[in-house]
Amino acid sequence: MKAIIALVLVLSLAACGGGGGNGGGGGASMTDVAKQFIEATFKADKDAWQAAACEAIKAQADSMTGATGMPEGVTYDFSALKYEVKEESGDTGKVGISGVMKLTVAGQTQEVDFASNPLAEVPMKKEGGNWKVCPNIS
Repeated sequence: MKAIIALVLVLSLAACGGGGGNGGGGGASMTDVAKQFIEATFKADKDAWQAAACEAIKAQADSMTGATGMPEGVTYDFSALKYEVKEESGDTGKVGISGVMKLTVAGQTQEVDFASNPLAEVPMKKEGGNWKVCPNIS
């Protein structure tokens, strides 16, 4: 069972690192887009993932969300995660994520603390006036 949870986490955490922010351009806030991206990554929702991703990483959707999705019976509880703008400068920013996400596989729940998670900071970039997650920002 621990091996399945570890595999799900490894697949999920491979997605991105970075940061985000708030505001901008008539679209969703940086924090809303970061939340959509994180949840889509863990839930293997390719469409939602691509909607939140910048053009530079959209081609990675299959590898980041798993081409076949997550195994049956895997559930996530994101309710204790907090999203906060850490940095915003023009068309770039970072969203910090803190708190605990709960992952349940085959009836066993494990907590993932985002403080030490590679996804604890999500890099953001405006494209077409809308915030997108974009780890390829130089």
